[in-house]
Amino acid sequence: MKTNSFKKITSAVLVMSVLAGLSGCNLGGNKILIAKAEQLAAFMVLANDQELIDNSSLEYGSDEADSLTELLDTDSANADAREFYEAVEATMEYTVDADSCNIKKDKATVDIIFTMADYNAVLKDDYSDIGALVKAIKKADTKDVKFTAEFVKDGKDWVANNVGSKKFMNFYAYRKADIRIAMSPEMIAGFIDQGKSGFALTYSGQYYNTPFIQYDFYFDSAVHDYADRNIMLHTELYKDGQKLNLGDEFVFGTSTLYTFKTIATDYYSGSREIFEGGKYTIKLLTEDDQEVASESVSVQETVVATTPAPGGGGSDLFEGEGVYFYFLDASFRNEVLDLEWFDYDDKMTSEITYTSDVITIAFSIEVSSACTRQVDYLYAYCTSDDESAILDALQNPVFERSITPTKYDNGYFYDLDYYVNGQAKSGFYVLLISDATTGALLMYACCEVS
Repeated sequence: MKTNSFKKITSAVLVMSVLAGLSGCNLGGNKILIAKAEQLAAFMVLANDQELIDNSSLEYGSDEADSLTELLDTDSANADAREFYEAVEATMEYTVDADSCNIKKDKATVDIIFTMADYNAVLKDDYSDIGALVKAIKKADTKDVKFTAEFVKDGKDWVANNVGSKKFMNFYAYRKADIRIAMSPEMIAGFIDQGKSGFALTYSGQYYNTPFIQYDFYFDSAVHDYADRNIMLHTELYKDGQKLNLGDEFVFGTSTLYTFKTIATDYYSGSREIFEGGKYTIKLLTEDDQEVASESVSVQETVVATTPAPGGGGSDLFEGEGVYFYFLDASFRNEVLDLEWFDYDDKMTSEITYTSDVITIAFSIEVSSACTRQVDYLYAYCTSDDESAILDALQNPVFERSITPTKYDNGYFYDLDYYVNGQAKSGFYVLLISDATTGALLMYACCEVS
């Protein structure tokens, strides 16, 4: 004999009706035990950890209770997983096998037969979205899962005694199933935050005489829900339609920021340190090379002149050029007469090194009287002189200012000062100078504080 054949519990309201049916009744023998088994089955179908713990011998704070709570906690699951759990649970029905009831003094057992969707068979197929998987669960063949509930006598009442056991937890195996929804390129692209993403350190959307190209992909924080799917993405760089390289791979969802950054010296041999002019395109691709996003930027190049220009630096190298400072613009170089790291405070131990108690870090550039351009300059701090560290630091400058040349008795000078008031950090300071009107990068230099 079986009771309550395929009774389906879909809400806590129905569970409470089961409990209400017990109160005030003078049931004896197996009937009370069967009713308790029905109550337990109802809470199992609802995946209600609190009711399961409250109506069993489990104690809050025990390892078993904590494991059960963690397993049934839907808040920590991603949205797709929650929909899958709910779909499986909606197919659950149960039968308490009264004939299996076995009472021995203060202990008893009774079998509960659960019927549910055969989710393992469903998960063998591929699905493009969670909606398709949920529909498949609803139409799936069913399977029976038997659970033998154990009870102990507590006064006159029967209390479930194997809630939280290994066999009990196996009932919720679907909560550990590997749900892999195929993410289309369009779905992945939908997580990109267009308001934050973009090329770093450009002027009006273009690069001028740039030693690097960098694009930052920012993703919505919801991507963390998909990290466990191991969806691999990678980038490629193109110049005027021709592929230059295959970028690094990364796992979608492991971070809300992915930075593609490449340095000119990675591509050019010899002394060339800036990218050739042209249109550069960064493509974000799936593992099988489907395009997720494509972003382009124009690079403008001004080749540094090798012939003398009136009133300027000419073709000979300045002392330190190519070592601790670099020109990125020919017209600006031709306006320069002399330049050096300057020591207002007598705190330099070499031509590029200050002591940490320096008051002002300063770079002085003497220019011809014809030079009147306004320049923007910034200082960035980093702990390493590695090129990638420097480029990272330039995104977060510690000081910025705009100036024009100052006329002194002995000539015209750009005073590129950074007042640190004796509190300079040990490490490297990078100076980047650009034309305030056009945004073109003019030069950069570095010094050290030790």
